[in-house]
Amino acid sequence: MDVPSDSPQWTKVPPGENDLRVHVYPLASKDGILIKVKPPRVPKTNEPTPTDLVLVIDVSPSMQTEMVVPTEDENQVRERFGFTVLDLVGHACLTILETLTERDRLGIVMFKGRATVLQGLTLQDPQAKERSAKYLGDLRRLSEKWHCNMLGERDVMDGLQVGLQLFNEVRDHSLPYRVPAVMLVTDSHLDSTEYTKPVASLKETNPEKAQIHTFGFGYNSEAGVFKAFSEISGGRYTFIPDSSMIGTAFVHAMANIRNTAAFRVCLNIKGEDLKLVSPFVATLREEETTSSIPEPDTRNIYRIQLTLGSIHFGQSRDVYLAYERPPPEDCVIQAELVAFDAEGYFQTVEDCRADDYSHLSPAEVAYHVSRAQLCRFLSSLFPLDTSFDGLGGFLPKLEMADGRLAELKRTIPARRFPDDDDCASLMTDLEGAPPRGQISLALSRRDYRDRWGGHYLLGLLDAHTGQVSTSHKDEGPLRYGRDSPILKRCRDALNAAFDHIEPPRPSIDVICTPAPPPYRFPSVTLSSARSIADKRAAGEPVDACATVGSRFNQGSNPCFAGTTMVRLAGDGGVVPISWLRAGISVATPAGPRAVRTVLRTRVRSQPMVRLPGGVVVTPWHPVKMGGDGAEWMFPAAAAAASGRDDGSVSTITYSGFIYSLLLEAEALPDGTKQDPVSAAEQHAFCVGSGGVWAVAMGHGLVDGSDVRAHAFYGDRNACLGALATLPAPKNGVATSAGVLRDATGRVIGFRVPDGGGEVRVGTAAQGFDVVVRRSTV
Repeated sequence: MDVPSDSPQWTKVPPGENDLRVHVYPLASKDGILIKVKPPRVPKTNEPTPTDLVLVIDVSPSMQTEMVVPTEDENQVRERFGFTVLDLVGHACLTILETLTERDRLGIVMFKGRATVLQGLTLQDPQAKERSAKYLGDLRRLSEKWHCNMLGERDVMDGLQVGLQLFNEVRDHSLPYRVPAVMLVTDSHLDSTEYTKPVASLKETNPEKAQIHTFGFGYNSEAGVFKAFSEISGGRYTFIPDSSMIGTAFVHAMANIRNTAAFRVCLNIKGEDLKLVSPFVATLREEETTSSIPEPDTRNIYRIQLTLGSIHFGQSRDVYLAYERPPPEDCVIQAELVAFDAEGYFQTVEDCRADDYSHLSPAEVAYHVSRAQLCRFLSSLFPLDTSFDGLGGFLPKLEMADGRLAELKRTIPARRFPDDDDCASLMTDLEGAPPRGQISLALSRRDYRDRWGGHYLLGLLDAHTGQVSTSHKDEGPLRYGRDSPILKRCRDALNAAFDHIEPPRPSIDVICTPAPPPYRFPSVTLSSARSIADKRAAGEPVDACATVGSRFNQGSNPCFAGTTMVRLAGDGGVVPISWLRAGISVATPAGPRAVRTVLRTRVRSQPMVRLPGGVVVTPWHPVKMGGDGAEWMFPAAAAAASGRDDGSVSTITYSGFIYSLLLEAEALPDGTKQDPVSAAEQHAFCVGSGGVWAVAMGHGLVDGSDVRAHAFYGDRNACLGALATLPAPKNGVATSAGVLRDATGRVIGFRVPDGGGEVRVGTAAQGFDVVVRRSTV
């Protein structure tokens, strides 16, 4: 196996006890072999791998357009926040910067037409981090300042080439090893006509200098080209459909980089009459083969070569290779591995007889065979662009899935092991009930295939190929890295960075307005909330029911904007509240608690409050901020107490869907009584980046001075009865048209969005029995 051309910069070392190991497992079924490349669980230093990171950021006009949240159909109101793609990318890059240490180096390149280097690779000591933060926080102004230096049509290739040139220096062996990586950040519209073979152009620049990690923003991105860029360099491709996914995409990408055990990992398997088939239909790497080929100058020795890219601590790389036909039982299978790690590059070889069958469990074998079958199916949907001799990237041909998807689902071995978590994860993504089963959904309709299916499936293929978790969304990729302490530590640190980094100021003034008019009655304003906040700050007693507490009735449903993130139970990460469905467990102060119902309500020009961590909430939905010892309060009071619009707490108006939750009830032994306040704590969920708690419906507090107390929203039976009047929920998601009120203005139920019929709402305990007409909005 050939060593890369720049290997003189590296020292050849013998493999040590803690280095990668390769193992060959001929399967008892005699239909193939399983190769396992096993890294250490943690590095010798027990610290994340140092990084040489170059951010190549597109600052062209399309990156400075608003990134709105997509809707489920064209009739829905779009959720708008005024953030451009560049606003959100800058914030994600600042989050990455926050976690870099003095062992890491960062370079920054921006481009429109031509590229400009803002900063070469620089060690990130405190002073350097301040300079880097100024660059990343001011990309829009800098793009205007340097406009004359970046004239012409957007040239992604120039941005990449300039970024890769920052790695041209010869490695200084006195300095610690760092993983070389590029993050190409663009909305992927290839405007430049100066090149028609982008992949060929990249190959000429020696992309092996660094892994190139690419991100496909939105539904018009050049996914096939950018997947090709990442593949030939050993990087990863991630699809980012909308603004809610930018954070998780960058967090996972950077966490995986920091968890790198080795890179440029190549695997060569050969043997007598050993004819193997790769899981992948096409490859862009000249040295890689999709099936065994004859070894030169030999009679009957066949070999297959695979490029594995990066291997990560705590996650083995598992490759199933099917036989074209079984080899002779006395065939000696030789697996040779070449890899680069912190000390240099090394080669290791393992031999195994073809009849030395493995003792792996049937479920494990089924999982890896199924994963290979899924990868081969997905790979077949993206053939090479033959118009440029295969050097124009991958072309989506999703119509090729017709008929073959059903066959895959019917025959895939994972189906036989529903109780195995790994097998179940594949089946969930393949055919699970919505919102799972995204593979089938992506291919189910032509408009899905054309709009998002190709982007999504290409990203999913990349995740399964590299065995990396690239987002919090899909069950299959979430299995990868679950046993890696370094990955979890890095991911947690990156998520925590969102808590204290100020959110970006929107570049487009579409939702930020002056303080809104009265929410329902003239007495209910943010200025009146200010006096309440002042009393609390002065330690004066405040009767929450007599003042703000009663005003909890005045707005529409107390809810959150659909893009507000909610923390899932365990290590599930965060997801937009709009993604939650019945049965998904969220984090509460008392541990995991499953969602029973998600209530969504469409609003237009709804007054809202923006809180730290990306939380957008109605003014009278009780929240708790500030950690241990903090009090429950209304967002309206927080906005009034702030007295400024500095981006951390501000008042806005909002159009779109807003969401609230009803969690499952706690299971208590018969006769057990629980303190109402303690019980209410079990019906709180974590929103934003982790620093804000929000109360769920049916929390149990119906009266008293607690801010959460509410005669309707605190009464679980009343909430359940009102939800039952709405159209049958789909996957636990119910839709209302607002709230119903009695003659005194108190909330008593939810308005039904479609017409027809009368419905009786309320409970006997509330002392009323109101008949209302279903209304249409």
